[in-house]
Amino acid sequence: MESRGLQPRRASLRVLKRVFEEGAFTNLVLGPELDREALVGPDRALATTLVQTTLRHRDFLRDLLLEASRSGRLPKEVEALLLLGASQLLLLDRVPDHAALDTSVRLAKDQGAGRYSGLVNGLLRTLQRQRQEALSRREAADAPLSWLGPAPAWLCQRWEGRLGEAQARALQQRLSEPAPIDIRLLDVDNLDRWAEELGADAIEGAPPRLRLSGGHPPSLPGFAQGAWIVQDRNAARVVSQLPRGGRRVLDVCAAPGGKTSHLAQIQPEAELHAVELHPHRAQLVQDTLERCGQRATVHCGDARELLPELGTFDRIVLDAPCTGLGTLRRHPEIGIRRKAKAPKQAQRLQKELLEVAVEALSPGGFLIYAVCSLEPEEGEQVIQSLLARHEELSLRPTADFAEGQGWLGLDGDGDGFFLALVEKRA
Repeated sequence: MESRGLQPRRASLRVLKRVFEEGAFTNLVLGPELDREALVGPDRALATTLVQTTLRHRDFLRDLLLEASRSGRLPKEVEALLLLGASQLLLLDRVPDHAALDTSVRLAKDQGAGRYSGLVNGLLRTLQRQRQEALSRREAADAPLSWLGPAPAWLCQRWEGRLGEAQARALQQRLSEPAPIDIRLLDVDNLDRWAEELGADAIEGAPPRLRLSGGHPPSLPGFAQGAWIVQDRNAARVVSQLPRGGRRVLDVCAAPGGKTSHLAQIQPEAELHAVELHPHRAQLVQDTLERCGQRATVHCGDARELLPELGTFDRIVLDAPCTGLGTLRRHPEIGIRRKAKAPKQAQRLQKELLEVAVEALSPGGFLIYAVCSLEPEEGEQVIQSLLARHEELSLRPTADFAEGQGWLGLDGDGDGFFLALVEKRA
């Protein structure tokens, strides 16, 4: 008879293997894999914790496993399993050692890697014996910053150079914590009511936002009725930086629809358009608007081709495709996937999208450029290049940034964003 603890670990292992081997994103594969095992309640929560903990601390766990291995390597067939077992032994106090060890060996056999079951048992028992030493090494002042959270070594080195060692360390440690679920209220006059009904905490500042204490958002009160929308606290501040006004408003790269919904909320009289490249993501935008009782014209296609056909706009929001390195707390697998050249490589598309957006901007109009990344190549360097090419453009102060550009989330509280507000001379 199969032990009860095997199911959540088996689901977790499948998710990790898909992330490592297929390049899958956790938020897209986790739910289906948990459903496949029919996991609910504590088992579902355990599986989620196992996946996120393993991904957030992969560098630390992998380095220790490599040290413990006589060959100095980890067989690909069981690397994900070893990381999963190590995360339970070293980082999850509530998981008994015997459960972590027993289920890891069983999973090796269950996954057709029985010939490695002895290796799995031996390496994990070595980590079990070295646990206190390993955790002490991790907390030492000279420990690699990549051991403390999801940012890889190359990114930690960049942060130390830009932010200083203390702030880089604090940021990495904050990113290692579970990501909160933030919501933005559309029913803005009833903040206290929704805070009480959802058991949520209010987030200071505008727009009205709450931090959920847990739960599955679509099943919570108010979601189906469009009283609120799931949106990171900093993502919800992007549209707030845009001066109100203008007859025609555009959201470029609009999925999943949070910013489009926000534009519809604050400028209900405007003619609102949204552009999204992929059909399934364009449908997400449409679904969000319909659930919230809002309207916009959603266009599916490449913005570089579509915008010249749509005329000019008085207000534009461009949340451009980027490395996503500002979302490591929510998507730790990005730290595994992105390499040091990624921020520079992202510039080309960002600049191309900005060019067509500027062409579509009416004289006297305003454009917000945003990326969920804290890297200069994707932020201020892109804007500097834009301003150098267009003398008719200039930065303008926003509610949060007197100089017209800046970063949100440098403390790890919410996703990391760069944003800039640009005005086109009339």
